[in-house]
Amino acid sequence: PIFTFGIAYLAALTAGSRVRISQAASLASRVLAILLGFSFIILAILIFTNTATFKNISIVLQPGILGSFLLFALNAFYLPNAALSILGYFTGTGFAVGAGTLVSPFTHRLGELPALPLLSVLPTTSSRWALIAVALVVVVGAALAIWAQSSSTTTLIQSFVQLLIATALLSYLASGALMTPAMSAVGLSIWKFTLSIAVEIAIGIALVVLLPQIRIRSKR
Repeated sequence: PIFTFGIAYLAALTAGSRVRISQAASLASRVLAILLGFSFIILAILIFTNTATFKNISIVLQPGILGSFLLFALNAFYLPNAALSILGYFTGTGFAVGAGTLVSPFTHRLGELPALPLLSVLPTTSSRWALIAVALVVVVGAALAIWAQSSSTTTLIQSFVQLLIATALLSYLASGALMTPAMSAVGLSIWKFTLSIAVEIAIGIALVVLLPQIRIRSKR
């Protein structure tokens, strides 16, 4: 009932634009959709480029006909979790795949992994080149400021706060335990992920809001 109420409430907010908070919710959901869309595109590319590994893991498991359907469903249900982990990776905070592990552009520390085909998309090494994607988050933050300019500063602040609340909630829902005690910590660090999104979006907003004022003062 709690989640149903939340979904219904957000749907009602984003259905119209006359109420200020509705405008903010619409902008926040638009930004979140762009970020998650980017993550799902990267996830799809990783899945298709690791099809052979997917197949090999499935063959080793030998799940049978019924087991194959269950294995497919399990991987499908974890796709949103994987997309959020990818977003965490490209924002620099990374994600965990078990107790004491961390996969990020700076650190690649993994332990034993369960035979889950979806885990074949995990990077094999750390790569600081992934931080280039931070520019996308900054650009999205700038876009949020531009979209909110037609409304008011209050709308911009409300949309920013709602975006951070949604980010924290999604990261909480996408984190937890996975099958075995060794996988007791899987997913994102809620505060680190939310903080990284906040800082990167704030940089984009600052570029749009502050740069014109700096130019005007310099001309004076």
